[in-house]
Parts: sequence; structure tokens; C-alpha cells
Amino acid sequence: MKANLYAVLMLASSLHAVPAGAQENIGTVQSPLISPIVVTEQQQEQLGLLQMTAGGRGCSASLLTNSWAISAAHCLRADAMRSPNTVQLNGNWGANAQLGNADYIYRSWGLDYPGVMYDFALIHLQNPMRVNGSTTGYVRELSELSLADMKNVNVAVYGRGMNVLAVKNGNNFMASSGDNQFRSFVFTVNRTEPNLFWYPAGPNGEMVGGGDSGGPSFEMTRGVPRIAGVHASCHADCLEGKSCPADDQWTWISKIDECGDAPVGYIRTAIQDLTRQMWNPALAVQTLQVRHTEAQVRKEMMLGRLDSLPWDYVRRAAMMACQNRGFDFGFFDGNAQEGVSYQVRCVNASAARWFDAVPADMVRINDRFATIAQTRWAQGARAANDICRNREPASVGGLFTGHEFKTSPSGGFADQRNGVFCFNHSHARWFDATQGELAAQGTPIGDLNATGWAVAGRAANEYCKRKFYPSGGFFNGHQLNDRRGIVCIGKNTVMSDRINVGESFGAARAQAATGGKPSVAAITQADLDSLAARGAGIAAQDPLSVELRERAAEGAAKRGFDIGMAATEGQTQDGPGKKRVRDALSPAEQEGFDVALSFSLQRNANAARAAVGAAIARSDNEVAEARAREPDVFYWLGFDIASGIFGDPAAGAQGNTQTGPGSLGIRNALSPAAQRGFNASVALHLGRKYR
Repeated sequence: MKANLYAVLMLASSLHAVPAGAQENIGTVQSPLISPIVVTEQQQEQLGLLQMTAGGRGCSASLLTNSWAISAAHCLRADAMRSPNTVQLNGNWGANAQLGNADYIYRSWGLDYPGVMYDFALIHLQNPMRVNGSTTGYVRELSELSLADMKNVNVAVYGRGMNVLAVKNGNNFMASSGDNQFRSFVFTVNRTEPNLFWYPAGPNGEMVGGGDSGGPSFEMTRGVPRIAGVHASCHADCLEGKSCPADDQWTWISKIDECGDAPVGYIRTAIQDLTRQMWNPALAVQTLQVRHTEAQVRKEMMLGRLDSLPWDYVRRAAMMACQNRGFDFGFFDGNAQEGVSYQVRCVNASAARWFDAVPADMVRINDRFATIAQTRWAQGARAANDICRNREPASVGGLFTGHEFKTSPSGGFADQRNGVFCFNHSHARWFDATQGELAAQGTPIGDLNATGWAVAGRAANEYCKRKFYPSGGFFNGHQLNDRRGIVCIGKNTVMSDRINVGESFGAARAQAATGGKPSVAAITQADLDSLAARGAGIAAQDPLSVELRERAAEGAAKRGFDIGMAATEGQTQDGPGKKRVRDALSPAEQEGFDVALSFSLQRNANAARAAVGAAIARSDNEVAEARAREPDVFYWLGFDIASGIFGDPAAGAQGNTQTGPGSLGIRNALSPAAQRGFNASVALHLGRKYR
């Protein structure tokens, strides 16, 4: 198969072009190709070549796995990021032709401004594509070459679009034309820029262009085709006597001098980590773990020791991470495994509204400041709260985005503009936390003005969890005597074994007949529907819960599973709160609920270890094979937990070298299948030498 693929790479002849005289992105319209040689349907399938037929801009793409495709960032609009199901990829593979719709997308340009980020996008498909008769097992390698190493490397470039460039015969003009077929050509990289590698046109004018945008280029330094880049930009000439405006760049292109691809070698680890994540931009608030490697996409996202970083820098980094996933806003809450992952709360426009606070807004706030960079987080929080209250009196509170604009460095207070996100009542609530409450939960807080933002973030997060707001929250900067203002975001849920009926099911249904005291309200079908909808999104965040959900029978059992995932989010013990939910279900729903309950409680109690263990299995074939010896998902969970304890410390594991009361206590709290997986993992790792 490798030899055949190599032949495919060397087969070709040509691709596309671009507009007059300057660098342009090449995905807004279909464009010229100049080769008579077409890539066959079978070759397209082998290389995972795809066409973006809806929701994008007439671009190309290619599969990384059965469920993930890579394309160019400029091929996707902000509305596609927010509604990824509008993006459709088409595999024109003859008898195996198929369409796939996206369910979530990562776009390196975020929602709007491209800046200098790498021009790439990752598209996750709702259903995996079938390649060579299977919906599993397809993996396209990414190049390991750095951008500097790409110089003088041969790349086989693929794309689809026009195959005839514009020409002039006497007084007659002939526009570019094409047949929408995939073609290819092998070019030699002759120069690099910070975010692109470039190659000149072939001897007969062969080159890439518009409809080729997002298509792959492959290099063969390891003897197999590895994706080196995606088509991003070109330099081209417009036919003399014609114009090539932005809204019609390709009709009259007559010559393409060179084209550039966004490299994937340098950001390879980030791409691999991103394809192991799940998110849903339709959720009002979602908690995600941003991997340290994501800073490869843009250096401004480099984190590390959060407690030592300025709050405005970290806020901008969170904004990038969330907007790259289709959300509108985000903030890090201070919880992190430094150098590995950082917990971020991503928010969409249904939960909050973005304002660019203008000078007229700035002069109305009490806590005025010269610039965000010189402002402590608590003062900034109070200022954001004032802006939100003035702009939208019904808002609960707000946060600055960290972005600021001044017309001159020496401009006064009224010269600045600041981005602010204001949370609405449907997805946030203000609490006055006492210092006693904060100390009792293990996070004592004194003067907010003298407290680090990350310390405060962790304290607010813990407080909100205890108030049944699993999405956490933030201090709004206000304090009086022993009280500290906290805004908890998201929805109050049945997440605790303490019953808070007024919060969970509505105060009107929670009043007892005697004395008006709260009582246990009946759980309605609407309550269960809400939990089921939430639980489906929660299940999608972990590959193991995804697998368990897939195995649940359609209908009542799967609905029960979803309800169980919502009722146990963030929980580590069973109790009466969950029992109330279970008792409201049918027997078939209870079956699915019990599976979710057992899984969630075991995973949540060992979440960090399980995440590290799963990552080790993805990168270590021997570990992966041992983990897969039993098909039970609980076996995999136990295996991952033990890998997180006994695995290679260089991969993030604890690196324990023998069992003891602590690790055995963890094992003994697991289900029988998980214990078997735990034991197998221990035996494997203790048989190795990591130090």
C-alpha cells in the first residue's frame, strides 16, 4: 500500500492560481487548475481527499482519521464555527461516495480576525467516514518537519478546481474554467515565512489556487505520505485588460507565480491533542481542559504557572482558546496541571453579551483606570461590573475580555475602549459569600485587592460548585466587611447529594403545606428532559463515556444514561439527591442511569489520573494493546487510572514504583472490571524502568 500511495503522489500534473499581483487567500471561490491528469476516485479515498460542499467557501480538505479532517481556517466563517452542522464534507469516491456533516470545529483564526496565526482548521464529523470499508483505523500521519526543515523538500500538492487559466487571443478574452476534479503536482519548497512555506509554479505553469484551498500537501521523508501543510495563499497576475476584484478573484487569473501552505509540522502535537478533545459551541457554558501544547498554534496562548501570569494576558489566552472552538468568550478559572492542561470556562452568546465599552461607558464607572495592563484584577472586575450594569441593568455581572484599544499611548481614561462580557440572569447568579464560608471550604480569602487572580478564581470556582453551579464562577471585585461578591455561571443543577429544592426544581413547587418551609419537590418530566439534554453534552467530553453511550440501547436506556451523566457531573459519591432522580425513571431508564452513575463516580474520583493514563495509551502502542485486551469500558478506565499512578513520569504520571495503601485503596474502590484493568496496568508498568 505504501508503494501505491507513493505512486499516487508522484503521478500528477497540476492545480491552481490567484489574483493580481499581491498575496491572497485562495478559498473564496473555485479557481484555475492546469493539468489534464485527474486523481482517481480510489486514490482520493486512499488519501482521504474531500470537498467542502456546504457551510464553507468551496474549499478542499482531507481526512486525518475517520472522524477528523483538516482544512484551511479561511475556508470557514464565524457562523460555521457557531453552527458546525452547516459544514458538509463530500468524499467523491465512486461506489464509496459519502457526505459528512461537522459537529464541532477548531479554527486557528477564532471567530473573526486572522492575525498571524496558522491558517488551518480541524473539522470533526458527526459520523466517521468509511475508508477501505471501515469506519475505524484510518490514520494519516502528520509531518514532523519544522518550518525551517521544509526548505528544498518535495511536496505533492492536491486540490480541486479549474484546469484552464484565463487567456487573451487577439481581441478575444477567455475566462478561467474547470471541471471540479482533484489534481496534483509535485513542487519543491524554495522559501519559508513565519507561518507559510512557499513553492514556485511548475515548468508548465502548474500551481494551486482557489478551490484548492485547505487541500493537503504531502512530504515523503519517511517513505510514507505525511501531511506537511494545507493550501493557504498565492501570488498571481490578473489577465491584462481585465480586473480581479476581491469578490471575483479567479475569473481572469492568467498566471500564478507561487503558492504557500500553512505548515503542520511545528503544530503537530497541538493538532494531535486537539483531536482528542470534544466540545459543543451550542452549550451556553462548557468547561474544557486546554492542553499546554495549544500554545503552538499561537505564542500568545503560552501559559505555565498561572498564578504568576497577569490576569489580562490569561484572559486574552482564554478568549483565543474558546473562540477557536466556536464560543464567544472564555476565562481560565485558576485550576490547572501546570505544563499539561488548564481549565477554561467557554461561553456562547446565549449566556452573555459582548460590548466594546467606548469612552462614554468608561467615564461612568467608579473604578477608573489608565490601562488594563496596570490594573489589578479586582479593580478590573468592579469596572466591568459597572459597565454591564450601566449597559444592561438586568445583567448579573461581567468580565473584561483583556482586549483594549487606545488612540495614543498617553491617552487619558476617556481615550480607551475595552471589551467586556456581560452575563444575563438566565445563566448567572450573584452571591454574597462570607469569609467564613470561603475559609470553611478550604480557600480563605482576605482583601480581594491583595489576592492573586488565580487564587481567587479557584476559591470562586469551589464556592459555586457547592452552590450547585458546576460551571464555576468568578469574584466580581466587590467586598464589604466579611462579604465578597461572587457570580456563579451556567445553570443550577442536581449535582449534589444535599437537596436544595428551591435551586434545583423551582421554589414554587418546593413549598410545604405547613409553614411554607421547603420540601422535596416532585421531579417533573421537564426536569428529566433538561438533565437528559445536558447529560448528552457531558458524555461527549470523554472518549470512554462516548463509548459507553454508544453501547447503550437506543431509547429509554440511552436517555437514562444521559440523565445519569448530568446528575453525577463532578460528583464522587452516591447519595439521596441522585436516588431521587433515579426513582423518577422507568426501569429501562434506570438501567442506563446506573451505568452512567457507576462510571462517573469512579472516573470523577480519579479524573486527573485517568486523563494522564488515557494520554499515555494514545502515545504508547504497548500500553494501548494491553489496555484493549478486554472490551469492557470499565476495564479501560481502571487501566488508565493505574497508568496515571504507575506510568512514565515523563508522560505526566506519578511514577510510583510499588503498590501501597494509597494505590490499593484507589483500586479497591473500583468496580470488578475496573480492578482487573487496574491490576493489568500495574503489572505492565512495574515491569518497565522509567527512571
